[in-house]
Amino acid sequence: MLAAMPKDRIDIAGWLRGHTEDGDRLWALNERANRTVRWGHWFHVASACLFCLCVAMPISFTEVSGGILMGVSLARLYATWRLYPALLSRPVVLVGLLYLAYSLLGIVWSVNPGLGVAEVDALRWFMLVPAFWPLRHLRRWFVLCIVVSYAVAYGAQTVQAMAFEFGWENLDFDAYSNRISCWFMPASAGSIFLAAFGLHLPVALDPKHALRWPARAFAVLALFSVIATGARGAWIAGVLFFVLALLRAVWLTKHRVRVLILGAVIAAIALPAVWLTLGDRIRSRVDEGRWEVEQALENDNYATSTGARINMWIWAGRAFAANPIVGTGTGGYRTWVESAQRERGISEESQPIERNAHGAYVHIAATQGLVGLALVALLIAALILESWPSRLDHETYQAGITGAIIAVMIVGIFATVHLHTQTAAVLGTFAALSMRSSNRYRPPDSGCP
Repeated sequence: MLAAMPKDRIDIAGWLRGHTEDGDRLWALNERANRTVRWGHWFHVASACLFCLCVAMPISFTEVSGGILMGVSLARLYATWRLYPALLSRPVVLVGLLYLAYSLLGIVWSVNPGLGVAEVDALRWFMLVPAFWPLRHLRRWFVLCIVVSYAVAYGAQTVQAMAFEFGWENLDFDAYSNRISCWFMPASAGSIFLAAFGLHLPVALDPKHALRWPARAFAVLALFSVIATGARGAWIAGVLFFVLALLRAVWLTKHRVRVLILGAVIAAIALPAVWLTLGDRIRSRVDEGRWEVEQALENDNYATSTGARINMWIWAGRAFAANPIVGTGTGGYRTWVESAQRERGISEESQPIERNAHGAYVHIAATQGLVGLALVALLIAALILESWPSRLDHETYQAGITGAIIAVMIVGIFATVHLHTQTAAVLGTFAALSMRSSNRYRPPDSGCP
């Protein structure tokens, strides 16, 4: 028999996975907080549901409902404060606070402090983690609200597609005819809908999961939505995520052939249907992208959508090479690049530069250097470890929440998902719902859903 682990030994692995908390004590504190001014608890629940219903709605809905939720969570600290020491000990929160502190410090040496403040402000959505913490036992209702929110967005995309098809000019959202993104900007729409694909696909590929059939339907809908946006970066990220999700499902099950067949069936149903309905738009986006890449690489023409992105990545690499340890400072990317372009006699019209490098990781490398990249790598690892589901979990959407986080992290190769308001809100929401303690310690007779 193996000797028992000494009581004074630190369980690092357990701490990383959220297994070292006193679950019974934390649940008792949760019940105590819920009983303290009962109407305050229910108002907190209602504001959280409202926010989740607005997460895939127009940005003003998301901003207002998010502000209400954060305000209510602050107002309820008189009842919930005892719950937060456990949250503050979580790796995700500790690393997140370190990254926030480093981002604030980076304003000191930034060549554009004003834009640095704006970039730090975009991190406010990770305040959703403490806002949802007292309500983690109600997570399944929040996931349901998110699914409803995305369903409304899918409906808006359908209306927009019909508006382009039948000439309903007042319903086309003033968008590009080959980019069906409803009320979102097309580039960010791909990232937002990819999060929904990440939410449903891991559950859809689980042959034992109780919700596998609705998850399969919603996964196909989300895939349609991603492709309809015309966001080519999201397309590539979706393929990468599909391969990763399929490999995970094959690794976890004994029925590997069945899972492979299931993945092939999903692709065989979805892709021809997508091509029949969106084939012309897909072809136009692919042809446009191919021409823009050729222009950038062969003719140094960076004044196109894809060309500008390639050029911004190149300049991000130059900024990183010049400031490899701490970068140009938070918010300093555009100002540093424009200064370097002037020194080289390059006009802004020939090589346009935007506020960010259109890639989360290249932008972080340029503005925060190796230190920022290391902190972000630790934060991603902490998020994935925190949310990684049990292989025996065939009832909850834990695997889907992990999938949504990973999908957004992958599309971060092509988009600054942590700085764009709506994608940051989506990422912050799934980070908040990912806390492993959400369902771990709920007593079976607690009456909580």
